[in-house]
Amino acid sequence: CPASGDLIQMANVRQRHLSSNTISDLAPLAGLQNLQDLSVHGNMNSDLGALTGLVKLKGVSIGGNSLETLPDFSNLKSLEILGFTVGYVTSLAPLIPVESLVEIWADYNLITDLTPLVDNPGIGEGDYVNVLWNPIDCTEQAVTIAELKARGVDLDIQCPCEVCL
Repeated sequence: CPASGDLIQMANVRQRHLSSNTISDLAPLAGLQNLQDLSVHGNMNSDLGALTGLVKLKGVSIGGNSLETLPDFSNLKSLEILGFTVGYVTSLAPLIPVESLVEIWADYNLITDLTPLVDNPGIGEGDYVNVLWNPIDCTEQAVTIAELKARGVDLDIQCPCEVCL
């Protein structure tokens, strides 16, 4: 059992890089209220609910897990960089209220609809979105893709040239 001084110091932790372990429960991180940067890439997480109360988070890498859905990140007003590559995520809707995002790494998922990115008024000029290797129908999403590009979003997506121009 850690001494009380150790617990106080842990509460002040700003970065945690716990990638490529066998961590399946993120609940112990919930007390790290000063955490700003977290990487739990390549673990066995499917529930990220414990992260939703970490309001100082600026960067999160949660890819390579068994992730099917994103949690409600609406409390994370400082979140700028979010990576959830190599997963089973189908919807970007939980990102609509996260207007502080400037980088989204969502490649290798099951995303088909980019409309939630347009619905997020904070996503625009100079922001980067990577949705490579998702089953996106570029013809069906052509208006949404054009809107994102018109806003100045740097969008990485694989579409036929006639759709992306």
